[in-house]
Amino acid sequence: MRSFVELEDVDFAYGAVPVLERINLTVEPGDFLGIIGPNATDTIGLASAPAEAEMPCRGKRIMIASARGGASRARMLLLALFLPGSAAGCATVLTPAPATVNFGSVYVGIPSAPSAPVKWKSSAAATLSIEAIDTDPKPPFSLAAPFTSLNLPTGVETPAYTFRFTPQTVGAANGTAVPLSTSITFPDTAQPVALAGTGAAQLSGGSLAVTGGNLTAGQVLDFGAVTTPGGAPAVRTFTITNNGPTAITVNAARWSVDGLGFSATAPTGPFLVPAGQSVNVTLEFVPSAVGDFADAVTFVDAANPANHAGTAVKGKGVAPGG
Repeated sequence: MRSFVELEDVDFAYGAVPVLERINLTVEPGDFLGIIGPNATDTIGLASAPAEAEMPCRGKRIMIASARGGASRARMLLLALFLPGSAAGCATVLTPAPATVNFGSVYVGIPSAPSAPVKWKSSAAATLSIEAIDTDPKPPFSLAAPFTSLNLPTGVETPAYTFRFTPQTVGAANGTAVPLSTSITFPDTAQPVALAGTGAAQLSGGSLAVTGGNLTAGQVLDFGAVTTPGGAPAVRTFTITNNGPTAITVNAARWSVDGLGFSATAPTGPFLVPAGQSVNVTLEFVPSAVGDFADAVTFVDAANPANHAGTAVKGKGVAPGG
């Protein structure tokens, strides 16, 4: 028997303000369903949406089957809506350029450089009040600079906004960023910009690579817990390999964040890596305070900065006796 109601990956919003996201729901004939939630969680919107009192603008599928007619002569009406982007009647009044931002590969735990600038252009009939730029999920995505609310006339672009990607785990991450405006009324909507990036434990470019020692490919180099103050440094090693045909002079270790307690103890300055050979690298961690720390170390070819290799690192400072 066909479901009476089926929602697949459906979003509901009041204007550009999302209230329900990625809803999946199946109700079979004869089911009694109660929707319970705190105030202001839009349980009414969820209950009314399948009946088209609230038509969602995003989702994969909405299927509604209902009985119409007398008890002795029931007729079944089946309504199936497939919503690849926005449903008919949902006008996009804020459109981004570019539509996508890809951060590429970024060390786990380390904020990326600011993205390329993004602007939204208004096609609304009246001036829009933009209260915020929302990123989802956060982390790993965030606005790169503080936001200032603005009034945006029709036909005008917003200021340029940039975003950051701070991966929390190894692997691909996807999200969105969208302006929030209470002056956008349903069913109009703001189009989000798509955000994408990949968290990496190790990065390399050109002929340099990091391997061996305490380094496990695809995992952040972990120094574990170290007592602070007064604890013995945690020491980790790995090798830098030159897979190219000529010798490379490598600059001293470059840290993404200074002052966290990570350092390279050998070699401490520029060093030569002969063609096809490796050099052992020793790092140590003496935490600057109690807490969790994340950093990344990169070694760069002095003659060609595009040729580089490095790894993300992490460690924890704990109080004596902790």
